[in-house]
Order: sequence, then C-alpha cells, then structure tokens
Amino acid sequence: MNSLQALFFLTCMFLGLFSTSELLYRRYSWAAESTRKLVHIGTGLLTMLFPIWLQTTWQVGLLCGSFLIILLASQPLGLLPSINNINRKSRGSLYYPVIVFMMFELFLWKKSLSAEGAYIHFYLPILVMALCDPLAAYVGRRWPIKKTHPNGDEKSWGGSIAFAIGASLLSAVLLGATQDHSMWNLVLVSMLIGVCCSIAEAFSKAGADNFFIPLAASFVLETSDYWT
Repeated sequence: MNSLQALFFLTCMFLGLFSTSELLYRRYSWAAESTRKLVHIGTGLLTMLFPIWLQTTWQVGLLCGSFLIILLASQPLGLLPSINNINRKSRGSLYYPVIVFMMFELFLWKKSLSAEGAYIHFYLPILVMALCDPLAAYVGRRWPIKKTHPNGDEKSWGGSIAFAIGASLLSAVLLGATQDHSMWNLVLVSMLIGVCCSIAEAFSKAGADNFFIPLAASFVLETSDYWT
C-alpha cells in the first residue's frame, strides 16, 4: 500500500467513526458522553495503524492537522454535537491529535536510532490514554468511593484506582509481549506507568489528561533504565 492509499483508507475510517458517533447521537439518542468515549477509544485503536501504514512526518501531520482543524471549527459552528455537546468544559478532543503527532515523532526518532522497542513508545502511551481514561470515567461514575475536585474538575478515588490498575495491566501485557524484561523489572515499570499516568489523569484540567497521560507513560518508558 502506498502513502496516498494509506492516507485515503485512514481518512475514510476516521470519517466513518465520526459519522457513526453522529448517527448514534442523533438517531438513537445516545448521550454525548457515550459517543464521545466511543470516538475516544476508536481513534486510539485506529492510530495503532500509523506505525504500520505511515512512514513520514508529513503523512501523520496532515491527518492530525486536518482533524484538529475540523474539531476547532466544529465548536463555534455547533457541529459534531456527539463530541462537543457535553455539560463540562473540555479541550480533550483538541489535545488528542496533538499528542498522537508527538508520540509518532518520538516513534520515528527511536526507529531512526534502531532503538529497541521503538514501537512500544507509540503504542503504549496512546493505548493507555485511549483505553484507561474511559475505564476511569466509567468506574468513577459507578463506584465513586470518594469524589475530589483537583483543579476544579470532579474526579474520584474509584476512577483513579481503576485507571492505575488498568494502565499497569495493559503496560505489563504490552511490555511483556515486546521487550525482554525480568519479572521484577516488568512489574516495577508497569506499576510506575500505572501510578504516574493515574496522577496525570487525576490532576489534569479540562481534558488535558489526553495530553499528559501519554507524556507520563512516555517519561517512565524513557527513564525505565533508572528504575530497574
């Protein structure tokens, strides 16, 4: 598959995801919080194709930049209510394409150095953000345990604990499958990722967790030699 074909197929898949969320919101009366989470997870899973199908900065920059412009324009124009029509202030959808681009650039740099586990530096931070953030929101609503309000945003111990456990388990699976770690190193690094990302999620404001969660995971990965 050449670069233009890859861009075309990925664009179609992203537009299909956005269209599905709009259909569920408008025709089947899904809540915007639910369709927003669907797009959040779906976007993260689709970006897993980036390191496989895309090879250059301009390709990912074009995709991420285009969707950032669409999302920026949709808010003042009242478009994409399945993403924007929520009862809280959030810029999370705008942070999403920015952090994906940054993590892809890190992946390309690692790959150019022939660094071990270059792919994990893209896959793990994005998947932790895409999967564990919705998990924390779901558990936080069902079992809040104790609500807190760091930076003015409502969080809960239940959600934070669920995030830390989910991120730790996901990290252990991905690291165990892609890198050679002793059991002690695998457990320690995975738990550090879970804890650091959970803290980033808990203290981020107005959707900034979409930016800081992958950064926290990337920081632990980059410095893991110092912890083990």
